[in-house]
Amino acid sequence: MTIKKLYFVLGLILHYSIFSSAGASDISLLVKECNEGRANSCGQAGVYYENSENADLKKAEQMYSAGCDLDDMFSCGALIYLPDDKDSSNKIIKQQPDIHKNSKATNNSNNFLDETISSFNRRNSSTDLKKLFSSFNDYCAHGEGIACLYSGVMNNYGLGTKRNLKKAISNYESACESNISKACYNLGFMYEYGNGVAKSIKTSLSLFERGCALNDGKACNSAGFLYEYGKGIKQNKGTAAKYFEKGCDLNDGQACRNRAWLYVKGKGKYHDPNMAFSYFSKGCDLHDAKSCSSVGYSYLHGSGTKNDLEMARKYYKIACKQGHKKSCSFK
Repeated sequence: MTIKKLYFVLGLILHYSIFSSAGASDISLLVKECNEGRANSCGQAGVYYENSENADLKKAEQMYSAGCDLDDMFSCGALIYLPDDKDSSNKIIKQQPDIHKNSKATNNSNNFLDETISSFNRRNSSTDLKKLFSSFNDYCAHGEGIACLYSGVMNNYGLGTKRNLKKAISNYESACESNISKACYNLGFMYEYGNGVAKSIKTSLSLFERGCALNDGKACNSAGFLYEYGKGIKQNKGTAAKYFEKGCDLNDGQACRNRAWLYVKGKGKYHDPNMAFSYFSKGCDLHDAKSCSSVGYSYLHGSGTKNDLEMARKYYKIACKQGHKKSCSFK
């Protein structure tokens, strides 16, 4: 084990104390949440599989890859350190060319900050991350909220600097206060899981709701998730539905899928296969692989649409190409 790898693992042990006594029920919940689109849970499941007594590196890679596909930079970074994973850096660059592609500098005249953001979003193995980190810190100190977001990301995941969750939290707080929606979303995750800060679902929900109010679709989806499952708060599926709907309107494919499932699982007037099919279809159009698989299932069984074997085959194929392995078995 290299020194770099050792420090990385020690950091995981320090900041993911959930695994100090993790059992089968813990990992099952994390995998379930990962399958439901919770990127942070994918990363934590990966940590468990990589570092538990009965380590399973293949499963760790699967969990990290799923998290990376869901825009979790920690999962993307963790892939680099898995043993015998020589192509991880190239894989990550291809998967995550522009993690915050919807974030733009608030001052359009500030061309250098725009260029710095562009350099980070299109980074490769030759990019000077330390230089970018220094630039973001300077701009953040002068009140540029978007720069604080990027400083937070780099502190959070140890990009161009030593990993420092306390500084990441401070950066995210500054950016969120400047109405940078993605910072509110990122900070919400840290409070939800107690990463570098005392765990607080109430604070997490407040941050997700603020991010949603600032039109971040993923924040809306996360707020909806907490309400749907009553995770640390009173369950309210009606409120969950509203957040999923807004997230879907903001073009978050997972939110569309989650709204669809409320129609599938609903009782009485809340059960509507036609509306479920409509939301699954939009989720698929937004490149959510599981939504595409559900569209295929709907055509196969005539749920919310006509029975059409060829259309079912078409959508299962789309889902398969987007990485939904179970869909690949349909011929």
